[in-house]
Amino acid sequence: MTDKKIMAQVAKGWRVLVFIWISFLTTLIIYFAVAFALKDKVHPFTENFSLLRGALYLISGVSLFLAWYVRKVIIEKNRARAAAWNPAGGASHPAIATYTTAVAVSLAMSESVGVYGLVLRLFGGSILDLYSLMFLSAAAMVYYRPQKEVLLKMMKEPRTHDTY
Repeated sequence: MTDKKIMAQVAKGWRVLVFIWISFLTTLIIYFAVAFALKDKVHPFTENFSLLRGALYLISGVSLFLAWYVRKVIIEKNRARAAAWNPAGGASHPAIATYTTAVAVSLAMSESVGVYGLVLRLFGGSILDLYSLMFLSAAAMVYYRPQKEVLLKMMKEPRTHDTY
């Protein structure tokens, strides 16, 4: 596949990737605003709040690890499809769909950390819980943002075997 064809395919899929990323970041901002708008409208969690808090922080760490792992698995496992792709068929390169899936899944898992911060704040947690988990979520979303270099690498160097 020539570089010109690769760049044409990337241009088609890139707008979707950026839109997905911006949508997830915007949703995180909305969650942040909701935390302040609904603070006094939700009854605090009175039974063993420290257990809930610890569980949500633990789940947040697991979610961030799984976001990294699942993204890696999706990209690696589905590269074999690119080897069988026929550019003459006119269909988009399978790496674009694979990378879009990997980005969306990792962003969703990263966003869940922000949702846990929202839940903690609404059910009686401190503002520090909200800030720390929202910051972790936003940082993960920046880390897992769409990157053209990764997409181009996937399109240019497909694997011919499935490692899993």
